[in-house]
Amino acid sequence: MKFKQINHISDLKPFVEHKKEIYFTKHQNGITICCYAYKDATTFDSIETIECRGIAFDENGVVVSRPLHKFFNVGEKDDTQINEISKKTAVYFTEKIDGSMVATCKVGDDVMLRTKASFASDTAVWATEFMQKSENIKNFCKDIALAGMTANFEYMDRRQPIVVIPDKESLRLLHVRDNKTGEYLTLDPLHVVWDIINKYQIEVVPTVQLSLEEMIDKAKTEKGIEGYVIQFNDGEMVKIKTDWYLQRHRAITFLRERDVALLALNETLDDTKSILREINADMSRVEEIEARVKNTLLSFEKEINDAYMLDGHLDRRQFFEKYQKNPLVSFMIKKREGRKYSLKDYFEQKILRRDFNLSVIVTELKSDEKETARKF
Repeated sequence: MKFKQINHISDLKPFVEHKKEIYFTKHQNGITICCYAYKDATTFDSIETIECRGIAFDENGVVVSRPLHKFFNVGEKDDTQINEISKKTAVYFTEKIDGSMVATCKVGDDVMLRTKASFASDTAVWATEFMQKSENIKNFCKDIALAGMTANFEYMDRRQPIVVIPDKESLRLLHVRDNKTGEYLTLDPLHVVWDIINKYQIEVVPTVQLSLEEMIDKAKTEKGIEGYVIQFNDGEMVKIKTDWYLQRHRAITFLRERDVALLALNETLDDTKSILREINADMSRVEEIEARVKNTLLSFEKEINDAYMLDGHLDRRQFFEKYQKNPLVSFMIKKREGRKYSLKDYFEQKILRRDFNLSVIVTELKSDEKETARKF
């Protein structure tokens, strides 16, 4: 695929601001990050929206950080079915590391590591501290950022294991992207970026010497890793999870409406979608539930913002007295006071059981599909 040329925030914002789930948030350090808050099957439908996964701009609107674009699991979408990706030229195979993605970002004369939406999350803070302890990593990140590129790492630490518990804290390089073109520079083994990587002895996520077919077969039996990422000569990527990893995520057992809603809330539905497609589940229902979750959260956000826009000028007592009977009052107050908040816990505690039932998503399976389901 051809990635969007983005020099300035104006090259992106007009194309995505109609989507209510996509936000442009200005942070205290002056950096504006564009990222989705909630998503469903319609969110990433253009070359602009796939970049709304943490792309960042400085105070002048110039792009200063470009994380990996949004990509999907094998089998998750129509264009990631095996018969479709088999038509493409796969050129880069790596392990899918079970950690957290962090990316470099030029902030004035400094360079920081950040997650897709934050400079202040535990992961962002720990990763930046780890970078600062290593002169090689610190200087590498600075050289990359000053050259108009973004280094994308997988950060692993025992304080935040997901499924695979890491042996030690580490930063492993996934890719280096050109901030403006979006090109994955590390795909070219002769690109000068490899001289910089080698100069500072940066640890790179291991590549795997397998064909596409061999990798798909290996994912069925491999243990101890999350899976693999397959990248094609046009830069597009897909990921494939091992059966071992999916069993531990219990992806296929979450087949009730409420379970699908919870997966969507926690942004972990992607893994499940590919499995559900494999057993011919009703994807329209899955995506309808996902859309309900997104739209419910967006309606809450609108109610909070409307209260702030209408009555944010009131003092705290007056504001509270007016909205004290509203179940979202605590979030409204935080919005008024400029404090961060998350609606996910509220949704899980108050909305999930009320609005999402225990009806089963997969009601009938063929005999061979039943055997597949038993594996999980």
